[in-house]
Amino acid sequence: MLKTKLSNLRWQFVLIKLIFLPDLMTLLLKLKTARSESIL
Repeated sequence: MLKTKLSNLRWQFVLIKLIFLPDLMTLLLKLKTARSESIL
């Protein structure tokens, strides 16, 4: 019972990662471009 709960949590974590990673990447890219533009 405990093992299945742990695996479920792991799957939820993976799903959250998959959902949020693209957003994080775009945010980082925006920050990078904004910073480079402000320097220029």
